[in-house]
Amino acid sequence: MFLFERVFGIAIYSYFLLMTCILMAYTNVKHKTILKIYTVILCVMGFFYLPYETADLYRTFETMDWYASIDFPQFLNDFVRTSSVPISRILYWLVGKSGIYGLLPVISAFVSYSCIFYTIDKTQEIYSISRKNVAITLFFLMSTSMYISVIGGIRMMMAMSLIVFCFFRESVEQKFRWWNVLLYVTAVFMHDIALILVAIRFIALVLDSKIKLVIRIVLSAFIIGVGTVMIFVFNYQIEQVFEKIVGYITGDNYSYIWEYMIGAIIAFTYLLIVYRFKKYKNNNDYGSLKAYNIAAVISGILSILFCFEFSIFYRFIGHVVPLLGMPMMMVSLQESQNAVMAKKKQISFQTILLVLSIAIFALSCTRGSLCSLKFFVLS
Repeated sequence: MFLFERVFGIAIYSYFLLMTCILMAYTNVKHKTILKIYTVILCVMGFFYLPYETADLYRTFETMDWYASIDFPQFLNDFVRTSSVPISRILYWLVGKSGIYGLLPVISAFVSYSCIFYTIDKTQEIYSISRKNVAITLFFLMSTSMYISVIGGIRMMMAMSLIVFCFFRESVEQKFRWWNVLLYVTAVFMHDIALILVAIRFIALVLDSKIKLVIRIVLSAFIIGVGTVMIFVFNYQIEQVFEKIVGYITGDNYSYIWEYMIGAIIAFTYLLIVYRFKKYKNNNDYGSLKAYNIAAVISGILSILFCFEFSIFYRFIGHVVPLLGMPMMMVSLQESQNAVMAKKKQISFQTILLVLSIAIFALSCTRGSLCSLKFFVLS
């Protein structure tokens, strides 16, 4: 169904991805400039994306159409105050009122990729990652089905990217700003998965061995205190999270074998990266990466523990792990490249990751979620 339209959509997506990676790897154009231009391209494609009637975005458009027919005071009273994700609903109402529904995937793509590419840009800058290794990391990230989640799932990816952005700045860059709290709250009120990611973020902080034991004990006590307060403040959101988890596990939910295959390759890839990174994790230069990488490992373990439930497995191994694992991948690629150059051997970890990325990309475009990408429908 829609064979030509989908082939055309995938061709456009593939062309801009390959051109971006080539520019990143083989030119002197600033990588930050390339990423900004690529973000704009991804936003434009999101604007013209036409979801099939069974897609999440199609149902979201129907919901927005309904919301737009309601005056804001009534909408606020009936749909916002009683919701665990009020910010998402307000966003849907605003875009619905504009009548330009394509703005929704544009907003999601801009927010998500601005945060995601920020971590790539800063990791390259902090750890002096070569342009080729940045390109390989970018290709791997964009070879997954994540783009469809960004322009189709909307609120989940915006919430994830905001959490990852804040976590990166606090752990890797060791910068904290008051507006980080606002971003955390925004993410929590946008999608219920944000609460789980915030919890993982604090668990990783406590498990970070580079922090002195006394400080970790104090942090644990502080987190328990804050967590107790949050249970009361975000009581409704927490109940929703548990209800959805139980519903996923006990209910008859959607599953897709091809995305399981993609997830399995992603899991294998990150097992290789973790194995490689073990050699360098005690390097003082990478001390600030420990908490971030612990969070990636925790997310990977969760995806394996709940691999029998597609929705949980798909979200964590296909989205959370790649997002949190990007710095670890970039450092492992760079250190491996340095080792190969020093020993003058032909074994290339870059080649291994590139082959795995191509395999993921091939599956994503032919049988995974990316194959649903289309910008028009011929009558």
